[in-house]
Parts: sequence; C-alpha cells; structure tokens
Amino acid sequence: VFAYCMTNEDFQKRFNEKMVSLGENEFESTAAINALDKIDGEYRPLYDQFYARYYGTANVEKSLSNTHNDGSGGYSALSGFINGRAKNVDTMLTWANKKLLKLGYGITEEVEETPAPEEPTNTAEPSATDATATAAPADATAAPATAQAATAQAATKPSVTATESALKTHNVKIKAKKGTKKIVIKCTKKAKVVVKSNKKIMKKGKKKVKKITVKANKNKKGKVTIKLSKKIKKGMKFTIKISKNGYTDFKKKVKI
Repeated sequence: VFAYCMTNEDFQKRFNEKMVSLGENEFESTAAINALDKIDGEYRPLYDQFYARYYGTANVEKSLSNTHNDGSGGYSALSGFINGRAKNVDTMLTWANKKLLKLGYGITEEVEETPAPEEPTNTAEPSATDATATAAPADATAAPATAQAATAQAATKPSVTATESALKTHNVKIKAKKGTKKIVIKCTKKAKVVVKSNKKIMKKGKKKVKKITVKANKNKKGKVTIKLSKKIKKGMKFTIKISKNGYTDFKKKVKI
C-alpha cells in the first residue's frame, strides 16, 4: 500500500516533509546524548567492582583493557546510532526519489522563481511646449501638437540596437529542494555561473563560503552542482547569475 501511495506526487511531498521534520526535531541528538552520558556516568564506575568480584582485584585492569568489557564499545555504538539517525534521512529520501524517477513517479520539483520587476511607466511632466500647444486657439490645427507629443514620447524610450535584438536567451533550470544538501543548475554550456547565498553554507574545498564562481571552462556540460554543508531550509536565499558572450545576462533570486 505504501509503495502505491508513493506514486502520488502530493503524497511524496508530504512524506518527504514529514521525514525532514523528524530529522530536524524528533531525531535531534542533544537530549538523547545527554541521557546516554548520564547513564554512562552512573554505570561506568561499577565495572571495576564487577570484575574485581569475579576475576579478582589483580585482573581488573586487564579486563578493562578490552573496549567490549569497559562499556566504551557499547557507548560508541549507541552514540553513533543517535548522531547518525538525522543524517540518514536525507540519504534515504534521495535514494527513494531516484528509484521513483526511474519508474516515472519521482519528484522533479522546481523552486519558485522571483518575478521580474515591472518596467517603470513614463511619469514625465508635460513640457511647457506641450502646454502651449494644448492651449492653442480652436482654429489652429492639432497636427503639429500631436506630432510633437509623439516625438517627445519616442525620445523617452531606449532604442534597441540590432546587436541587442540578436542576443540569445539562456535556458535555465534550478533545483534547490528543501532537505537536500546541493543546488543543481542546468544552463548553457561554457557559461560563467555565480551563486550567492545569505549564509556561509556553500562548500569550496574545505571552506564554507557565501559566494562561488564557476568559470566558463569548468562548465563544459551545462550542469553545475553546488554542494552545501547544511540542508536547505525554509528562509534560505540564493542568487544565481549566468553570463556568456552572445547571450543576455541571466539573474534569478531564489527564496526557499
């Protein structure tokens, strides 16, 4: 029944959101590790008494030299499990979605695009010449005034050169899903890509940075993957800029 439900995209989204919430809340490790430390602190001293009773005081140190005997092995196993639960949520969801994509049911969610700003309207005040033309006597012809207004209006509009009209437009797809640790950008091959974030979460070698620039010669296949140090959460912001000779510059602001 669950496998059949996962073929429904809305169910998939709600399931993923619930699992991400579990990883960030119920699977948060601080409280569990504190409880484990408390138990370990109470029981670890009792190992000396246990081995002294059964093997003699002289053999206590030898018995405790084995991590399976002194409790540290069990502590390491439990703490590793507690700390690893949240990390495995993302691994599980990524694996499941890849399998579903092969069957034609996976989520190919695109982030919401920030609408482009509206072009400013012409709010220029009428010139004194226009006012004079409007106030001309009734028997004066209106043609000169109309031509003058048309000329003034044309002068306020920027001209588009033949070069500008010949520029190509980038075809860009951006995937930045909440709960994942990467941003995938599909764009024009050999285009320069610049990604900015409002937080230092992007990986650049061993560093965490707010800005990454991918040079044109590094973007050979038209696919750029930005790895993150933390999972994408609601409220994070990214700005993507793409440029290449012969193309209009592309800029998009993405808010999760």
